[in-house]
Amino acid sequence: MSRMTQFNPEMSAGSVRSSAIFKTLHFCRPQSVSHHSPRPRSSYAIILLSIGLLFSSLSCNEELPPYTEPETLLTATLEGEYWLGEEEHSLRVSVRVTNIYEETLEGPASLTGTITIVAARDPTVKKTLMLKSQNLIWGNYSSDGVLRIDPKSTITLQAVWLFPADSELIGNNVFIDDGRDIAHNRGGVAPFMTFVKDSTCGSRKLALPEDLLLQATLTVFSKKGPISTETVVFPLCLISNWVSTKLCPHIATRPPCGYWRR
Repeated sequence: MSRMTQFNPEMSAGSVRSSAIFKTLHFCRPQSVSHHSPRPRSSYAIILLSIGLLFSSLSCNEELPPYTEPETLLTATLEGEYWLGEEEHSLRVSVRVTNIYEETLEGPASLTGTITIVAARDPTVKKTLMLKSQNLIWGNYSSDGVLRIDPKSTITLQAVWLFPADSELIGNNVFIDDGRDIAHNRGGVAPFMTFVKDSTCGSRKLALPEDLLLQATLTVFSKKGPISTETVVFPLCLISNWVSTKLCPHIATRPPCGYWRR
């Protein structure tokens, strides 16, 4: 059975202690005893053992060093998934947080952070996705805002960059933070993405591959600092729009850009 470490709001930031485990421990040393009357050696051994046990049960003046919390309790990773369907056209980004500590972590949750998406060849092409508790899709999270993560267990949050359809244009919009639509020519400005014809379907176009840099920062528990993922390179091969398989052949989006590798 795993032991539980509770995050107490009364503690200072960064303190994680178990109420049952990390109370101050004591130890003491037996003191010497002299005897004047000769006794058999076996009697001396028994007396010394008894005195040692007696003193060990009494209060001591020496303490073990205070408990020090490990520097790293949680790790985070992320992955992207390009999604093309009749109801949703998007890039889904999932953040997974794992408890690498040997005890259960439990306490008031924050679950706030951001996911940044930046084009590798042009850093001005940037999209920011917000993370909140509503983005939690897997985890032990109670209605009163308490989060529990057992040892080696994982919670998952997911944010979605939606590419909405536009009835006035061919293809879906791809808006970034500064308001630009990087998939269409608007106001005489050339789009960031370059599309070519799909030889199997005249009703859609295929964008040339673009590497996106994904990175997330997330605060999991209240009173604790944020954790960050490493930067992940995600190849995005945008398809202009969804088309029913009744009209055009199915096009696979997993693995990313798979149809460019055929």
